[in-house]
Amino acid sequence: MGYELEPQQHAGRYSSPRRRGSSAVSVNVGQQNMNEMMHTFVVDASYDHGRRVTGIGVAIHATDQPRRNGVLIDQVAEAYDGIKDGRGEWLAVYRALEIAQERRFRRLRVRSDYAFMRKSLKRDAEEGCGVDRADLHGAILRMVRHFESVEFGCKARRKNQMAHS
Repeated sequence: MGYELEPQQHAGRYSSPRRRGSSAVSVNVGQQNMNEMMHTFVVDASYDHGRRVTGIGVAIHATDQPRRNGVLIDQVAEAYDGIKDGRGEWLAVYRALEIAQERRFRRLRVRSDYAFMRKSLKRDAEEGCGVDRADLHGAILRMVRHFESVEFGCKARRKNQMAHS
């Protein structure tokens, strides 16, 4: 059985490659309505050339304070076959948005250390273009439309140690 090396477009929706495994850790933050809070998703990815496996990490924070990540409420780690080297960070952002949608979060910040991806997503989301693309870039931009707000920003590599552990 083989794995797709390129994302497939099916009826306007991105079809994810096969997931090899995942793990999650959750924290209860109390009675506050999680849907009303700002949720920050810090994403990262790595590629194992020997095994040809992409690993992604998503750290999810919640806060009601401006310009703060807030308390860590969940961590997700997943491994995928069939993702080209260099596309893992895009997949991590896509998975972060899927998780946010599943949990019915409305206001998001997505933080990454991959400057080119972050800047192009931010620009295209603000300009409303790129949604017709048949790749992960377009799939992410289509998914952004489902939220009240999505901000793309920087998480410096030196401050992103959780994702690298």
